[in-house]
Amino acid sequence: MKKIITITNVKNESDIIESFCRYNLSYCDGMLIYENNKSTDNTREIIQKLISEGLPIFFADEVEVKRYVAAKTEIAKLAINKYGADLVVPLDADEFLSHIDGENPREELESLRENVEYQVKWRTYVYEKEPDLEQGFLPFNFTRYRNPALDVQNKALASRWLIKEKKAEFSPGAHYFEYPKDYKDSVAMEVHQKLVMSHYPLRSKTQMMNKAVPNWICKWRETFPEREGHGYQLGIIWDELKENGEISYELITRFSLEYSVPDYILAEVLPTIENSKTIEGMIDTGFCSDKLQLRYTDYKEAEKTFMRATLTEFELTLASLPKREWETIRLLDAAKHENDVKTACIEGLIKDNENFKKDISDLNKNIADSKKANDDLTNLINVLNQNIKEIFNSKSWKIGNSLIRLFRIFLPGKKKVSTPTDSAPVVEAEKLWKTQYPNYEREKTLSTDEYKGYLELLFKERKNITLNLTNPKTYCEKIQWMKLYDTDIRRTNLSDKYLVREWVANTIGEQYLIPILGVWDSFDEIDFDSLPDQFVLKANHGCGWNVIVHEKAKLDVVEAREKFDFWLGLDFTFCAGLETQYRGIKPRIIAEEYIENIHEEVFDYKVFCFSGRAEYIQFQTGRYTTLKRAIFDRNWKLQPFVNFHPKCEVTVEKPACLDELINTAEKLSAGFAHVRVDFYILNTGEIKFGEMTFTPASGFYDFDPPEYDRRFGDLIILPSEKCEQPGNADKAEDNNAEENYNN
Repeated sequence: MKKIITITNVKNESDIIESFCRYNLSYCDGMLIYENNKSTDNTREIIQKLISEGLPIFFADEVEVKRYVAAKTEIAKLAINKYGADLVVPLDADEFLSHIDGENPREELESLRENVEYQVKWRTYVYEKEPDLEQGFLPFNFTRYRNPALDVQNKALASRWLIKEKKAEFSPGAHYFEYPKDYKDSVAMEVHQKLVMSHYPLRSKTQMMNKAVPNWICKWRETFPEREGHGYQLGIIWDELKENGEISYELITRFSLEYSVPDYILAEVLPTIENSKTIEGMIDTGFCSDKLQLRYTDYKEAEKTFMRATLTEFELTLASLPKREWETIRLLDAAKHENDVKTACIEGLIKDNENFKKDISDLNKNIADSKKANDDLTNLINVLNQNIKEIFNSKSWKIGNSLIRLFRIFLPGKKKVSTPTDSAPVVEAEKLWKTQYPNYEREKTLSTDEYKGYLELLFKERKNITLNLTNPKTYCEKIQWMKLYDTDIRRTNLSDKYLVREWVANTIGEQYLIPILGVWDSFDEIDFDSLPDQFVLKANHGCGWNVIVHEKAKLDVVEAREKFDFWLGLDFTFCAGLETQYRGIKPRIIAEEYIENIHEEVFDYKVFCFSGRAEYIQFQTGRYTTLKRAIFDRNWKLQPFVNFHPKCEVTVEKPACLDELINTAEKLSAGFAHVRVDFYILNTGEIKFGEMTFTPASGFYDFDPPEYDRRFGDLIILPSEKCEQPGNADKAEDNNAEENYNN
């Protein structure tokens, strides 16, 4: 059995601290709390009374840190080294770890693998009315939580192995881990599907005043805050109190809904959920209801605390003024010295600039000479092309070339040789598959630190627009973001055409799989005598690496071997623009039963799924001739756009099994921000699984018309744990917390 310890930093949480401790102790082995005599209310006294009951709560006052962010990591190390924790659960005093089915979270925590960074999503409850003081357990006053589309923040759980072996450190707010460079890409990350973090940040008008006023004074003392953006939420409350003497109901309900939600989510998501901003559902405490009787909480104590906390912050501010005056003088001296250094640098730059002007003048002269030489060469090429054209258009050439072709018909066993009039490519057609990946060697030599810059250059080259990874909007931009930051380890196994079969069988049933005839590590292991007359050979670790065998007797075994030897030596990660989910797949060759609809043709139905919902279906035909596509919505309404390939002009009938197709796709895509699930529909009406594609076209679709790039992008809700979005409100919350902690 694992030893599970929770860790918490607290300050002035007297209204909720007893509810917090009694609930979370129902699943953990102990609580480590860092308070360090910072509270001006009776938070510490309540904790001491709980300890006197014999509850396994310990103060972590021995931890010495200067910054709030570092405190979480140091307390986690203390929990492991002194108290023997196998798993550390970071909590704020307003967070209650819950199971979505109302069960004890302990069983799920016991099942966690130590080498995975697990994250638990927030479920933030909203203020509806002032809490009932007779209710007891504080969360019972909250019956609605905000739409999960607004709660993009997670909390990371820390195993002993991550802290000790991978040197993991909590990010601000403990939303994810930061690792040393050597370990950065070696840990898988997974959002837990059964656990949620029930979150109660704004609980009453009194608690909100206690949170806002002293902390805003603290911010003025430390940082002179900006009076705009989400970081100014505290300042808005300050202004409201100063102007009206109280906080309005409208203000507290709005803040309750928007608290710690990033600006880009408020702007883009909030208007789309106008009728479902909140969801009904109270925290389920059935597994521990006998342990939630409160003894020491006095909700009226918070009212007494307000003036004490405010005066304390004023006192600290006044005491800091002489220090600030000295600090200002020191900064002015430093600025003067820096200005002198800059002046010297500018004088040097002026001198260098004169030298640069001379170099540029010489360079311009060389460019002019080169341009003249280039113009002369262009004129010669034009003359040569005109001469060649006249030769090919002459009667003697046409008659002679026709006789040569006729003569070759009667030379058995001779391989045809291309002439300028009947074959343009220089490379033999059957060898073109060797030249498909011109950037392979370049991509393979990149370090992971260089991936971002490379994708920005490649995106500019392919689409002639600048890639925005800071705030991606379009479908193609978000696919590039996912290639860099979506580290869900399941994507690798599900991109493996062999291993994905187990997922499909367990999720929707074996009847949807194309029967497999064999699997081998190399081409020479294939026993062709055991295979039927028709079959398909595939490399499991890439895209398009197939050999379709219509008649086994006509299979060119030498060419097939050459292809598979070449493909098995490639890592598809580096073939089409850093599709990182393919990294680490063991190369294999698999043989599947041959399927077709008509005339060696098979019809593809590619289902685009977003957050587990099928939105569009792409019908594809002409696999062996001219590839054409038609795109439908989930109700089989033809859409007025295509991507990449020409539009299929033939009317495509609605499949009789459309509902079944959508249902199976949604089951397979559940839990992923975006995946395209590909199927075939046979003439019998049977649905057969093809593959799961997490980065279609490697994120380089050419949508026609182009506005559909943005429409598709709006459907992808990115994982937020490593998204570097501007104006992220959680940063404001964490900064406030750091300032409170230091004071």
